[in-house]
Amino acid sequence: MMNKVKKVFLVTSVKKKSGYAALAKDLYISPLFKKSRKYVEPFNMPWFILSEEYGLLSPDKKIKPYEKTLKKMNTKEKKDWAERVISQMENNLPEADEIIILAGKNYYKNLFAYLEENYKKVTIPMGNLGIGERLKWLNERINHI
Repeated sequence: MMNKVKKVFLVTSVKKKSGYAALAKDLYISPLFKKSRKYVEPFNMPWFILSEEYGLLSPDKKIKPYEKTLKKMNTKEKKDWAERVISQMENNLPEADEIIILAGKNYYKNLFAYLEENYKKVTIPMGNLGIGERLKWLNERINHI
């Protein structure tokens, strides 16, 4: 069992990826992912990527690019994905005071009940913001870290 931490961040994966195998934190190359990473890393708290292909992903795990997206999954496939992620969370997430989700509803809606049941506080700071609004939210916070 890992030591308890204050925060754990869950960051969304993105469609735009480099064309070659890389550490997960370097594979995703969209502005949204890069800004999310720039936001979470200074906290020096554990963070994970919610990946359609790999599930719960350590940023330091080397992976290959993939094309799978949640948008193209049907309801059953999304539930199966969430069950896989929950199983990975049970084995990999440290005990924490707060889980902070930097991902859209498609990613967290089937994970939320599990997270709420197992963590004191679950925060979704960007809520239902669109991509442009998310980038603005991240920019405002990155500039004040």
